[in-house]
Order: sequence, then C-alpha cells, then structure tokens
Amino acid sequence: MQRYLVLVIALAAIVLSCEDGTRRIFPYDNNATGDTDVFVAGDSDTLLIDDPVDPDDPVEPDDGTVEPDDGEVVVTDDGTVEPDDGTIVADDVVVIPDVDNASCSFGDSRQIACGINGDGLQSQTCLGGEWQDQGTCVDDDVCLNGDTQDIACGINGAGQQAQDCVSGQWVNDGACVDDDVCLNDDTQTIPCGDNDAGDQDQICTLGQWVNDGDCVVLPQTGRWDCVSNTCTPVYGDAGCGNGTCSPNTGESPVSCPADCLSFVTQDGQGKACSDEIDCAFYLWQAGGTGYWECRAVVGQDYCNAVVTSSYCGTNGYDYCYYGTIGIETPATCATDCSNKPLGDGNTGMQCDADRDCIFLQWPENNG
Repeated sequence: MQRYLVLVIALAAIVLSCEDGTRRIFPYDNNATGDTDVFVAGDSDTLLIDDPVDPDDPVEPDDGTVEPDDGEVVVTDDGTVEPDDGTIVADDVVVIPDVDNASCSFGDSRQIACGINGDGLQSQTCLGGEWQDQGTCVDDDVCLNGDTQDIACGINGAGQQAQDCVSGQWVNDGACVDDDVCLNDDTQTIPCGDNDAGDQDQICTLGQWVNDGDCVVLPQTGRWDCVSNTCTPVYGDAGCGNGTCSPNTGESPVSCPADCLSFVTQDGQGKACSDEIDCAFYLWQAGGTGYWECRAVVGQDYCNAVVTSSYCGTNGYDYCYYGTIGIETPATCATDCSNKPLGDGNTGMQCDADRDCIFLQWPENNG
C-alpha cells in the first residue's frame, strides 16, 4: 500500500510540473519528430486535460495561442513520458480534433472527424471495449485546403486556369489565361482585297485564324456610265438585280448578268419592242450579217431580223450602227460591234450616252 502511494505521488509531481503552460495533445496532431508540446495560434483542435491517471477527464478547447517550450518533461496522451527537445514546431495546418480513446461500453456509437481537412464524419461503434469504424468516412472534400493547382482551360483546352483549394473544393483564381480565338478546324470566310471586294477563306489552326488559299476577288456587277464622253464602269449599282434589263442606262449581259444575261439565249425574232435598242441582246438566228429593226405594226411593234451585207464592215459604215433604221450588235455584225461602242465616230471608250457602252467588255473590279 505504501509503494502504491509513493507511485501516485510521483506521477502527480510529474503532472504538476507540466501545468505551467505545457499541455498534452493527441499524438497524431503532432507531425514534429520528437516534440509533442506544440501549440500554434489558430489551432482549433481539442486537448485532453493533463491527467494520465484518469482517462475519462473531459476535453478542453485549445486556446489558440503559441506557447514556447518550457523545457519540462511532457506526458503524451498515450501515457509515455518523453523529454522535451526544446524546439517550437509549426502547426501541420490540417487540424483534426483530438479523439478520446478511453474505453467504451458495448453498443455505444459516435461520429468523429475524418477526411482530408477533418471536415467529414466517421461513424464508430464500441466493440470489445474499443471504438471501431463503421463504414467509410463521409467527406465531400476533394483537396487539401490551401493547396493550389493549374488546370487546362479555354476553347481548345490550351490555356491555364489557376485554382485554390477552399473549403475542400477547387475554386478558380482569376480568369483563364488563353490566347486562342477560335475552335481548331473551324472555318470562315472574310472580306479581303481593296475595298473588301474579295473573299478570303480561313481555317482555325492552333487556336488562330489562318488564311486558306489566296484572296479571291470576284467580278462585281453594275452598269456603264458615260462620264465626260468616256465609258466608265459603275460597280455595285443599285439598279442591277431589279429584274429589268435597261440598256439605255448602261446595263448589259456582261455588266449585269442578273438582269440581262437571259436575253442572249433567246431568239429575238418577233419579240416585243418599243425601240431598236430593245432588241440589242437577243440571239441572232438569221443567216448572214445584218441588223435588228423594231418593226412598227398595229398593236405591238416587234424585233425583226434584217439580213444584209450593205452595212456590216463596209466602207463608210464600219462602226457599230444605232439609229432609226435599226441596230447592229455583236451577234448581227461582230466586225463592227464586238467590244466597241455604239455610234458613228465612237472608238475605244468614247461615248455620247450610257447606252453607247453596252457592247464593251466589262472590266473586273480589282479595287
């Protein structure tokens, strides 16, 4: 009995020597080799009262302050007496509450903290006087708080997105850093050339638009305009495309195919007209050279093919004739009218009116 009393007094003396600021913590909260009396500001784990004799002592919360080592002997939760190494060790960041591992009664149950950040719950049941896990830790956390990472982002996954682990989940830190402007292999066509008169095909390569082939400048339609007695093309004239071919305003099958091209495949014989120029673009089916006349009859005048060699290419008439008698055309007399202006005395690009230009070749618009 006397020996037992001495042992109790000795243990009490050890305990009292540790109460001047040294408190014991549960072993797995300490990641510092050889040191077990670590207290760090902001640490919210719970600590057992320093009483190795009574394992059922209630737990008390950590006060959250950093306490320097006092150089005394430290009693750990498992009852082992270890010399203090005299160093202060930084907290391990992950704070898992101390767990009371005192003996339990059969059938008791509880839930303890678990998981990456200690925010999950682990069910336990008392078996054989010890706590045993039941099932797995229920924890939604996927990362360790405070960790960082970079992940792929952007249209083609070629960018980088910084992320921070907050409350166990990855949270974007700032915007995705990505220079890509398009989805790889997508295509588009953009305007190109002077005055955006052409089309440029492009394909998306490595997130950037790259020209696919050359700029294609398509001929633009319009009409002829006699400016200062010179035939001048007017590109993109609003009248072209209205469905009415207007030779008098300078439209022709080559300047405005949408309105006039259909005439060149139609036999003009018998077509209605109000003036000889209305017959200018019809297909010439008559044998030999000649001209069109707009024959006046009761009811409706009509285009009539006049076959004669008197005017086509003959001396004194070697120009593209248009007048009250009729009209020569490239189809009726190529010698006089092919790529030439109408009217006596007009050569090259000379003109007296818009209609004088209708048989000239239409120049492509290169800007």
